[in-house]
This record gives sequence, structure tokens and C-alpha cells, in this order.
Amino acid sequence: MSTDIEIATHNTDRVAVLEDSVYRNRYLLGELGSRARFFLSGEKFMAHVKETEPAIVMLDHDLGGGITAMPVAEVLAAMPYRGRVVIHILNPVGAQRMTVVLTNGDVTVTAIPFGMFYFRTE
Repeated sequence: MSTDIEIATHNTDRVAVLEDSVYRNRYLLGELGSRARFFLSGEKFMAHVKETEPAIVMLDHDLGGGITAMPVAEVLAAMPYRGRVVIHILNPVGAQRMTVVLTNGDVTVTAIPFGMFYFRTE
């Protein structure tokens, strides 16, 4: 898994973020600005990605309630998606599984390990 990405160097006019935590979304909004689109639902997220083909998609592995973003990774790999996928991880094992699926689909993947100190406890 690569961790060498600077989000600010990319075209943030076209960033789609799938994240279930309001607190983490607020943090990411501060990093990416209002040009990024945020989604709590994988279904709405994928509809947006298919329609707009953002340059970067950011995925959280664990979406709460036992739901993961693995189905989203599988769809991106099958499309195939030609932008960059950034997995912002609190679950390194899940991120590794998603990285393998995406890489097998020839998708460019970067995983960024966010420490718990970045996020407020819900």
C-alpha cells in the first residue's frame, strides 16, 4: 500500500468521498474544501461516480452497521475506474483487501492511514 499522496496537489474540483462519519467528513471538508462531494451511502456515491467520473474517489472501508465499501471497490474495479482511489483507513486489513481488488482491476490506489487522533469519538 502506498501512502505517498498529497491531496492538495490534485484537482479537488472532482473529488467524491464515501464516509459514514459526520466528524470525519467535517475533517475531510477542511482538508479538501467545498469542491468535494460527500456521500454516506454507497449507492448514491456510485451513481455520482458513474455520472461525473471524478479524478479522485476517497473510500472509508467500514461504513457502520457491518457494511463495508468492498462492494464499491468491486464496482470501481469492474468499470474500470481510471481516476485515483484513496482509501482513508482506520482499518488496515480492510484497506488491504480493497487495495487488492482495485489493483487487480488496474485502478490506481493509495491508502492513507489516519490516526485516531484526527477524529473525534462519536
